[in-house]
Amino acid sequence: MAKFYGVRFGRNPGVYNTWDECKKEVDGFPSAEYKSFKTRDEAEAYVGFVDEIEAEKATKDVGSDLVMRAYIDGSYDKSKKIYSYGSVITWNGKKIKLFGADNDPRFVDFRNVAGEIISATRTLQFAIENGVREVEIYYDYAGIEKWATREWKRNNVLTQGYSDYVKSIESDISIRFVKVKAHSGLRENDEVDQLAKDALKSTEKHNMEVENL
Repeated sequence: MAKFYGVRFGRNPGVYNTWDECKKEVDGFPSAEYKSFKTRDEAEAYVGFVDEIEAEKATKDVGSDLVMRAYIDGSYDKSKKIYSYGSVITWNGKKIKLFGADNDPRFVDFRNVAGEIISATRTLQFAIENGVREVEIYYDYAGIEKWATREWKRNNVLTQGYSDYVKSIESDISIRFVKVKAHSGLRENDEVDQLAKDALKSTEKHNMEVENL
């Protein structure tokens, strides 16, 4: 009987058709999470490929100074062992880009997932620092929401630190997580994907660019 392998936390999270394919993504990866299923639907649900929505269906007013919308992403350079992050924010009539790269030995083995989590964290820090009371985080990797809401296990320093930070600010800001399809052709999603890739060339851990809309 055919099996499907869901990789929730590994080099490239996703659903794989064979154990050999799955093993390449989890073997030697710290705190890898994966499981086999009888159906693809079950594997996709485990990984978090459900409940994706089109970003343009969001109902919040992004022109308001009270609601901030951010698209986030992460990337990784295998040859240099550097991870990077990007966040494209629209808020109060401005577009703000947060981006940077690092090779912190505590996180580098988590590859692009490290970038994804740092992108979410930096975005939330920016919101708190600027007195934002409501934020929408648009992401394509399910762990961004699942670890924040503590639905998934936090069994390493990266995911535990992220989850603890979100918990610490929950009384100060309302966070709405919105899952979108990766490489879906959405302008902002494509923009942040490129921003994260370009950030691999950055010599700074944290950068910010601001422009008027």
